[in-house]
Formats: sequence, structure tokens, C-alpha cells
Amino acid sequence: MELMSASEAAEQLGVNELDKNFALHGTSQLVSKTYYLPIATADRTILAKTIARVVTTQGSCWFQITYWNNDPDSNQDIFYGYRRGYGDQRTLADASIYRFNPEDAHCLSSILSLVIYFGWDARIFNSEFTYQVRVNNDGFLDLEAMSAGGRVIEDELKMLGLSQMAAA
Repeated sequence: MELMSASEAAEQLGVNELDKNFALHGTSQLVSKTYYLPIATADRTILAKTIARVVTTQGSCWFQITYWNNDPDSNQDIFYGYRRGYGDQRTLADASIYRFNPEDAHCLSSILSLVIYFGWDARIFNSEFTYQVRVNNDGFLDLEAMSAGGRVIEDELKMLGLSQMAAA
């Protein structure tokens, strides 16, 4: 697991900047689905563990926290305590992007769980930009994929029994 700033991540990924709405690349037809996040904490934990397992078995992935609350009651002390446990003192404003290797599934699961519990926004994607999983503070999980790896994520979400939002 490596924590870095947006500019450091952009440099490693070979892009000018990490825009919130980057375009996916791939050879498959685009899959775009929205699911409701589970209400129960245990189900949210299972979801985080499942996503972490599935994306890290496909290789390295990136995790970017794109929105967090700055008010005093937003649980940042818990989040920063977790970070300090790994020796990092930086704020989310200074370093909001992680790179996870396959052996880091447990760390990704923990951080994703915290983000979901706190109602923050984040996204997980791979270096090739062929899939993106987004969680947001409105209680939704979005999957966009243009690869077989994205279809594996979709299959796992189906097996969890997540409710899918009806297409508009």
C-alpha cells in the first residue's frame, strides 16, 4: 500500500491530472450500473471485503477519496488514527490516493469500509482505466467497466444480492 497526493498519482499513471470523470478505455462494451449500498453495517463490511478481494486479485489498483466531511463530527480522528498506524501524518487534502498491490486486500477493505461508514465519496480503478467502482455519500455504488475484470466485479455484486437501481 502506498499513499500519495493527486499529482504524485497522476505522474505514476502517466496522465496530466486525475479528473473526477476520466474516460474508461477497453475493448468490451461499457457496463454501467448503479446499486444501493446496504444499510446494515455487517453487509457494508462484507461489500468492502468483497470489492477489495476482487479488485486486488486482478492486480494493482488505485483508491481515491474524492469527498470527505470537514466538520468536527465527521470521524476524521478515527481515519487519521488508522493512517498514523501506518506511519503517515498527512491530511486527506495532502494525500487522498492509495495504490494497492494484490497482497494489500485487507488494507483496501479497511479503508473502503471507513469511507462507506462515514458517508464519504471514493473510487477504485486500475492503471489501465478499464473499470471504476465509485461509492458516494448518497448511498450508491456505481460500477463502470470496459473489461472482463469489470464483469467479474459485476458478478460478485450480483452474488451479494445488492439491489440495482432501475435504469432511467
